Amino acid sequence: MDVRVLAVIAAPLLTLSFNASAAINDWTAIGPSGGAVNKIVYSQNGNTAYMAAAGGYYRSQDSGVSWQIVKSDFLNAPVDVSIDPSDPTRVYVVAQNAPCLYVSADGGATLAANTALPSAVTQARQIAVSKDGTTLYLSNDGRIFYSPDRGQTWLERTAISGDATTSVFKLLIDPTDPKTLYAAVATASTASEGIFATHDGAQSWQQLTSGAEGASLTQDLAINPTNPAQIWSAQYDGIWVSADRGLHWSNVFSTIMSAIAIDPTNPAILYAGTPYGKVYRSVNAGVSWGDVSGNILAGENLHLTVNPAAPTQLLAGGMAGVSGSSTSGTTWVSQQMGFNATAVTSFSADPTADRIYVHLRSNGVFYTVSGATTILPVNNDALLHLSTLPTIDVTAILAQPGRLFASLNNGLTFSTDGGTTWAPEVEVLPPTGSEQIFHMTSTPAAPQSILASSSGPTAKSSDGGATWQAVSGLPANSSVPAQTSAPNLLFAPSDPAIAYAAVYSNVAALGVYKSTDSGISWSAVNQNPVSSAQSLLAVDPGNASIVYGSGASSSEALLKSVDGGVTWSTLTWNISASADTPNVLTIDPVHPNVLYAASNERIGRSVDGGSSWETLRGSSLPLWIPSTLIADPNRPESLLVGTDGAGVQQITIAPDLTLAVTSPTSPLALGAAATYTYTATNQGPFDATGVKVTVQLPSSAQGVTASASGGSCVVSGIAASCIFPIVRKGANSSLTVTAVAPSAGAFQVSADVVGDQPDPDPSDNAVSSSATVTTISDMSVTATGNATAHVGDAVSYTLVATNVGPNVAPAAQLLFQLAAGLTPGTVTSADSTCTSGASGQVTCNLNDLAVAKAVTVTVNATAAAVGTQTSTAAVTSGATDLVSTNNSASATTTVSAVPPPANSGGGGGGGGDLSLFEVLALALIFLGSLLRSRAPGKIHRLITLGIRHRINSLVLKARKKRPCGFDSHRPLHFSLSGVSLRCPRA
Repeated sequence: MDVRVLAVIAAPLLTLSFNASAAINDWTAIGPSGGAVNKIVYSQNGNTAYMAAAGGYYRSQDSGVSWQIVKSDFLNAPVDVSIDPSDPTRVYVVAQNAPCLYVSADGGATLAANTALPSAVTQARQIAVSKDGTTLYLSNDGRIFYSPDRGQTWLERTAISGDATTSVFKLLIDPTDPKTLYAAVATASTASEGIFATHDGAQSWQQLTSGAEGASLTQDLAINPTNPAQIWSAQYDGIWVSADRGLHWSNVFSTIMSAIAIDPTNPAILYAGTPYGKVYRSVNAGVSWGDVSGNILAGENLHLTVNPAAPTQLLAGGMAGVSGSSTSGTTWVSQQMGFNATAVTSFSADPTADRIYVHLRSNGVFYTVSGATTILPVNNDALLHLSTLPTIDVTAILAQPGRLFASLNNGLTFSTDGGTTWAPEVEVLPPTGSEQIFHMTSTPAAPQSILASSSGPTAKSSDGGATWQAVSGLPANSSVPAQTSAPNLLFAPSDPAIAYAAVYSNVAALGVYKSTDSGISWSAVNQNPVSSAQSLLAVDPGNASIVYGSGASSSEALLKSVDGGVTWSTLTWNISASADTPNVLTIDPVHPNVLYAASNERIGRSVDGGSSWETLRGSSLPLWIPSTLIADPNRPESLLVGTDGAGVQQITIAPDLTLAVTSPTSPLALGAAATYTYTATNQGPFDATGVKVTVQLPSSAQGVTASASGGSCVVSGIAASCIFPIVRKGANSSLTVTAVAPSAGAFQVSADVVGDQPDPDPSDNAVSSSATVTTISDMSVTATGNATAHVGDAVSYTLVATNVGPNVAPAAQLLFQLAAGLTPGTVTSADSTCTSGASGQVTCNLNDLAVAKAVTVTVNATAAAVGTQTSTAAVTSGATDLVSTNNSASATTTVSAVPPPANSGGGGGGGGDLSLFEVLALALIFLGSLLRSRAPGKIHRLITLGIRHRINSLVLKARKKRPCGFDSHRPLHFSLSGVSLRCPRA
């Protein structure tokens, strides 16, 4: 196994800020600390150290005790870091993907890409810097690039190997000769790998050792700073040394080695690390070696470095993190504060203890409790002592109420106190015990039933892990391969009798199998590799027949079965946006329609059982490689993501809901229905589920109803609740509540909105409406009458008073004021009692006017004066009238003078000008004579005609001088047996 290559490949990156509390709608790195280390170097002053590791490029300013992330947005983890020996402020960092070289000129505080590097450099690995800092060498696969001027210009030199699989583990430059360079090379062919050297500045290369020989594969190289002819090699078959620049080699230690370092102040002191986490020390130039591993917890050693300013201090970087020693290796402490780049294998939760356990294969077992954003270790030292390996190698965990199982390389152990203590012996599972467990599953409802899978047979325990036996019904020589992304062996949480397995023979999928007796026996439900899931991801927590999996092609990226695995349908998953198919899925344990799935470049969330997806995190840098997911059983809005090289990341899903109300205008009508419209809006950034609006009405409310479009409502007494299953981000949902206010007084209505997820801003989740309940009557009145009249004419006005409600108008009145130029007459009404005043005011009592009731009043009068005569009407009542514009009306009559009589014609003549007084006097004299004589009919007619003619002539003449009448206010009018005297019309 190539440890160094694995460390590089399995080290995607992450921003490693460490927060005290979980971010709302954002991601928080919560640990555990540590991660895979590729290289660590000390500065000459010893106070500053630099590290290229999973997570990015780090700097320490306390000799490696704690670390600060400087740059994290690499596509893959940086693989090398080096300091200019002539200028300690100049630091080089090598990344695998372009831009492949970064340079710091401020002591590693900041980095800038080297833009002069040729575009052909796309897979850089190692950099070597000459003692004077002028000459640089950079490897790109098997190709070598050279700079004579600190990276300002570059030339490509001769490739070490033309093999496309070439990988350079180490470039080592002779401190006395910048043209001499050594390279540790790995290729797919053992004959072309080993140690190579150039003595002409990479113009030509010489193979010094071969992987096909006893020297095996070289992992690390070191050169004696005081004797450059002496070279040390850490290889799979031990420590080798050459005294003649690599021409000849001798083995000084036969234990497999992966790292080597020389004390720069005393080259006789050497340190060597193994892939199994041990460190050895020699104080006599390799003649003898002592184990100084002690309590080191760095895991598989990848790099060792000695502090040049304090040579008793050294740092060991491995797959599990950084350990430091200040006693030349006799004691060690973990030194990885701020370094959060661990590789998480799986989660397992114990809801009763409110713990989520985190499984890191190289680091051990950790846990978070009560939703905390810190991760604590269990007693991993005890696990280490139970293992037969020098490092922790936990391959699976299973948390149950009050019990925690851990599978080691040599068997199964358990703890009954949350990992503080472990069973003193490990249990080997049948049938042979040679197969290590990689996955275990059970359900809280039946913890005594446990299934365990390995690369071989599947085992079952019916007594809580005390005894085990192989299951039956699976094909011969088959297995249920547990993958980090797809467990493939699952119990149904809602029915412990149901279990599912994706079965394989070697690499060939054999289909989906099902057990209905808690995993004791199995039978196939779908063995068609085309129409069946090839990996099983999760079972619905509430429905044992709903299973999620993935297929063999991108078109079957995500599958769902609703009939217990017999048939499968394809769910929507945007492959182009995700750059991959989902490799892990988890289900909200409380809200089963909420799913979380992840691919290498996307974490998605579905609120409708997988029909649609929203993105929680896309393909932004630094890239994450999610390896496992879990929704916290006690706070399911909290999602934990285990990553391969970025530790545990946590996010709290919290859509921001707001509530608004459209209320009826106050006051409210007594006994009438009032309508309230509520709008719940999701401000985002994620979809909300189970959005519930609760409306609380006053105790006096009656007839409460509620309805919602797209939701369901329930009314209980004076409260109404409406639930919307889904409110998408940026969308809103509305409901209407009606109620009757039967009594007068205050009417207070309150409402609030909540969802399945917490709300980051609860200040806008509640609204209230205040109103006063009173009698409301909309009274109106109309007034119509004669539009025109002459002085002395009779006029009439019709008044109609109406109540349109919604309440009876108590003590209603109609008031009518005649114009001053009208003489009051009679008033009539069938439905009211009216009185008239001397001033022309009419008052009508309408009593309690019913809704929709109309009362008609007729007012008669006489036109007494010329001009525009406007009379007004108004209605009032003891109720509140919200519409005042129709409470009054007016009627206008235009009054004009009496017109003159028509002219009878004939010749003119005679007659002097008489005053109106004279005409009147004459008429009176004539009347007296006539009454006395009582003339016969014929004589009477003649006399009448004569008088009429004479009077008309006189009147016409008089009118030219003076208006009719003795004064301007009383017109002249006489009638005498057919003889009339009136003012002529104009």
